[in-house]
Amino acid sequence: MCLGHVPDGLGEPVPPDAARAVAGALRSQSQVLEARKMWPGGVSGRKGRIRPDLAAEPGRVLVFADAPEWAGTVGAARAGDAQATADLADAAVAALSRWKDQWRARPEVVVSLQLTDRPAPVEPVADRIAEVGRLARASLPMPSGPAPGRDASGAQEAAHWLDAIAVGGPAVDAVRGRSVLLVVDESGTGWAVTVAAARLREAGATVVLPLVVHRPA
Repeated sequence: MCLGHVPDGLGEPVPPDAARAVAGALRSQSQVLEARKMWPGGVSGRKGRIRPDLAAEPGRVLVFADAPEWAGTVGAARAGDAQATADLADAAVAALSRWKDQWRARPEVVVSLQLTDRPAPVEPVADRIAEVGRLARASLPMPSGPAPGRDASGAQEAAHWLDAIAVGGPAVDAVRGRSVLLVVDESGTGWAVTVAAARLREAGATVVLPLVVHRPA
């Protein structure tokens, strides 16, 4: 029954300690990023099942869409806020701790990949994971050119990333014969992650475990 007003007691602000506790509990959950199994065909030039030796493992998403427990944190980290970046890095380390019983192999090297052309916290997050896990560290170059728009087909997206993502130079030596944790700043459809994993496997990585910092809805 509508009372026409807010009931007594519901208009009071939530105590800061309670809000932090709730946010902390919600942040302890990470979403599974299912690995794509099939290429999209069409203009991508690749179709059919993704070969097992090029496929990513199931990954994790740290922040999904506009999750309220992360309200303002991703934006603040992009703006250079040290505490927001540290919060994301600590959450990433905790996500790996929960993940370790499910992955096929423990990561040996952390590889970061920034896909967006705006500031992103992916490098410090990857640095923190490598520091805590005592893992090797490498970075892939940020792809050049504008990313496909939201109305792009899967084939168009895959085609773009196949042209834009490359593994070369020191990264090849860093990943060859090793299991890789691929830390990506942002990916909505997962095609960039799929292509980056394939490129890393082509360069000799034995396993690629993706961790996406932010997945837009």
